[in-house]
Amino acid sequence: MSLAWTALGDRDRVMAFLNADHPQLGARPLDLAIASDVGLARVERALADLATGAQA
Repeated sequence: MSLAWTALGDRDRVMAFLNADHPQLGARPLDLAIASDVGLARVERALADLATGAQA
């Protein structure tokens, strides 16, 4: 969750990111993150890309 705050900086943006279908991830990030370690790693990568300005 702290990575989401760092990448997005605001509660509404964090909530929207975690709860909306993400086209590149193919699912809701929250669902992926709680489903498996691999899913969590994919969400963390997407957030890291957002934080650095890369396409996520």
